[in-house]
Amino acid sequence: MYPLEYLPIPFIIWAALRFGQVRTILSSFILSVIAISGTILERGPFVAKAVDSSQVVLLLQAFIGVITITALILAAVMATRQSVEAQLRLTAARNHLLSEMAMRIRQSLDLEDILQTTVEEVRQFLHADRVFFSCFDREGQGSVVAESIVPGWASTIGWTTDTQAYQELQAMFTQDAICVATDTAQSAISPFLKQYHDRFQVKAGIAVPIVLNTSDCPALNRLMEQNPEVHSDGGNPHLFGVLVVNQCTMTRQWQPLEVELLEQLGTQVTIAIQQGQLYKRVQNLNANLENQVTERTLQLQENMAELQELNRLRDVLIHAIAHDLRTTVMGSLMVLKNLQNQPGDSIAMSRGLLERMTQSGEIQLCKLNSLLEAYKNKTEGITVEASKLDLLPFVESIATDLKPLFELNEAHFVNKLPEALPPVSGDRPQLERVFRHLLVNAVKHNPPGVTVTLKAVIEGDSLRCIVEDDGKGISPSQCDRLFELRMGTTEERQLTGLSLGLYLCQQIVAAHGGEIGVDSTLGMGSQFWFTLPLASPAL
Repeated sequence: MYPLEYLPIPFIIWAALRFGQVRTILSSFILSVIAISGTILERGPFVAKAVDSSQVVLLLQAFIGVITITALILAAVMATRQSVEAQLRLTAARNHLLSEMAMRIRQSLDLEDILQTTVEEVRQFLHADRVFFSCFDREGQGSVVAESIVPGWASTIGWTTDTQAYQELQAMFTQDAICVATDTAQSAISPFLKQYHDRFQVKAGIAVPIVLNTSDCPALNRLMEQNPEVHSDGGNPHLFGVLVVNQCTMTRQWQPLEVELLEQLGTQVTIAIQQGQLYKRVQNLNANLENQVTERTLQLQENMAELQELNRLRDVLIHAIAHDLRTTVMGSLMVLKNLQNQPGDSIAMSRGLLERMTQSGEIQLCKLNSLLEAYKNKTEGITVEASKLDLLPFVESIATDLKPLFELNEAHFVNKLPEALPPVSGDRPQLERVFRHLLVNAVKHNPPGVTVTLKAVIEGDSLRCIVEDDGKGISPSQCDRLFELRMGTTEERQLTGLSLGLYLCQQIVAAHGGEIGVDSTLGMGSQFWFTLPLASPAL
């Protein structure tokens, strides 16, 4: 007779390969119950083959044993295979994650982007409730800079720790390279960690320290040796931050592969931080170099502009000596030579000729003094001894001194300064030169009978003074260059004294922090104006 009772074994094998241990045991149990029930009812192959009742029991037990052992062995083999496959899948996923992290570190130097991507992928890979990265500053104060969290749990963004917590964490990581907690309620922890677990509902977690050591980064060391101003930790390792994984729903038995993954990720993050810091320091150095180059370029440009101005001033001095002063000197020499050609030891000279020679010498001396003063003001600057000055009596005093000049040229002076004019802040001798020069120019360079008017208006915290005349006016081309020290055409050289005097006025007004200018129309007169600061109550 054939053992037909063992025909269900292929179905048991199929159940073991298809459904796993639980359903395989259930299938073998159901088959055993059917076999026992048939035997009790004295039906089935075991009763037909047996000679007596003891042989029936023996055949039944052999059948149940074969079925059960076969099912259990196959189920155990499949469970082991599935566990190995899951482990292989987890290892492959871990390797993929690590390779992705390494690639991002090589491709990106943005530390914030790398950290945010790390916490998000770690949380998805471990199926954790929260993953965050906390960073510590130089004083040991910590703050969360990147976080990935399942909605519904408290966020750690904005959470900060003090120096005491930093020292506690540093001591904890000195003992353990990585901290793993499967059940925080059963762990012996410090008050700080207990408060952290209670605040963020942490049931289990892993913490990986990020320790930086500049001696591990030769490029960073070389950068610090070449640039001492870059901050260095002296090559000593220090806790830079912590990568933390939280399980909030329940306790969790962390697998060795998961712990190993976080350890390796800690190494990758450390590399990313060192590269990011190196990149930022190089950027800062480049920015400093660019700023230094820009500052040096601007300084050179200023020096070049100053040199050009000094060269221009030198050319003006040479021009004045070679033309204006040379003309007066040649005239004086011609007169002296004519006198020298007269016979006798004694030479008679008319008073008019002596007066003209004296006037020529005074003009030469005045021009030389003005040129030297302009050059000194340009190279050394003007020292202003500011004091409170009331313009009305000040101008009346100047007008009194210039009254003979106005009478000689039949000119009229009109003082329209308001009586309640506030005082200005200025150097009295210097401002007297400005007022005197503008009034004298308005008389000397206009036909007889000109009317010169002095006005003043308040503009904010300054006073605008105006010297107005109804004379012949000045052309626009001359107005544009009237306050410059320059070499003009033959016709313009007749105004050398005027241009030099106005140039000195411009220097004095600029030294007081004001501006000077002219508005003029040919045939309708001119308006020379300049601004002065109002005196502060402290003066």
